[in-house]
Amino acid sequence: MKFRVLEPNLYVLKYNLFPAYAAYTQKSLWNVGQQSGPFEESNYNPEFFLDYSVNAVIIGRFKLRTIVISPIEHESNGLAGVQSRSWNRQYVLIKFGLESKEKLKVTNSFLSDKALLYVKLWQASGYSDQDAYLQSIGSNDTFLDYMGRGELGLSVRNFLWGGSLRDHQLDIKTPVFRDKRKNSYEFEFRQQLPNMNFALYLQYWYGYGETLLRFDQFGRRGFVGLSFSY
Repeated sequence: MKFRVLEPNLYVLKYNLFPAYAAYTQKSLWNVGQQSGPFEESNYNPEFFLDYSVNAVIIGRFKLRTIVISPIEHESNGLAGVQSRSWNRQYVLIKFGLESKEKLKVTNSFLSDKALLYVKLWQASGYSDQDAYLQSIGSNDTFLDYMGRGELGLSVRNFLWGGSLRDHQLDIKTPVFRDKRKNSYEFEFRQQLPNMNFALYLQYWYGYGETLLRFDQFGRRGFVGLSFSY
């Protein structure tokens, strides 16, 4: 979830100088296979960022859409002792869009894009506990060897079928500037259901760093669920 912190209407040459947002993401793994159905781990991820709309043409239909700057992003698993994991990031995220050939009547320019590409680069801190854990098990790796120093993502919309099932999207993302032996990929597919405010949601995770507690453990997971829109 995210929300606009304030709207000061401070514009210079039609550009908003302070488009500030706060956001919160939570990932919880619920093991319904065990008798008590425990939550194995939850990762809590608040952040604050400035989201600047640009919409500048680069080449043809390929456009620079937004530049996002975050002075602080925090992520932790809320655990204590040897299982405690946390880190902080300051990042810059740049989004590019490939505009659809069709003239869509939408107010949000992103919804008219056939594809979106983003590059996210960060400066990380506060992860010394993870490095100490790796050293305690005899590893010469560092936390950022697994989590990377940035992320690359691609979204493609409406590339399969038409008709009432046309509204769908595939998202792919992977860390960059990490150890080349520690690949990680996340695939997400959302299919909007006709005349409903939710979509069928499929996700597949491959690699390292899925959660903070098991960031150094290789894993493969598949998820199925519903994605709600409001």
